Amino acid sequence: MILRVDNASYSYGGKENVFEDISFFLKKGETLCILGPNGIGKSTLLKCLGNVLKLSEGSVFIEGKDISSMSRTEIAQKIGYVPQSDQSVFPFSVLDFVMLGRAPHLPFFSSPGEKDLTIAENAINKVGISHLRDRPVTEVSGGERQLALIARALAQEPEILLLDEPTYRL
Repeated sequence: MILRVDNASYSYGGKENVFEDISFFLKKGETLCILGPNGIGKSTLLKCLGNVLKLSEGSVFIEGKDISSMSRTEIAQKIGYVPQSDQSVFPFSVLDFVMLGRAPHLPFFSSPGEKDLTIAENAINKVGISHLRDRPVTEVSGGERQLALIARALAQEPEILLLDEPTYRL
């Protein structure tokens, strides 16, 4: 089992639960799609699965390890997250933006190597934006930026991909 969620609940500021008592598990290679109306807590659940938000109750386990006991680096090596949208203001090239996905695999204060560059370029090619490689990510269309976000998550080489409305703007 790669991901297990036990009795998960979350509320903003201790108010009414956004979701409550959710339990499920996923085996390696399985896909789960969470559907529901706007405002029901789908994005909040994904943020809790990545430990961006802390559950009010319950637990999330990755490969049997409680996510609350894992470091940010450990989590980032296991989970790639593609948000609904991105507000990047720094004009990284698309390649540099995708290379950020390699950060969890690098020692502190080290630079990416040839292997990291190859992984990032493969991710860019996989989503079909190699022609944007040197363009500032702040100057591409919304759909192209969404593809760059997906490429960044793929370059991370995670065990689990959390995709929050990945086809938004595509």
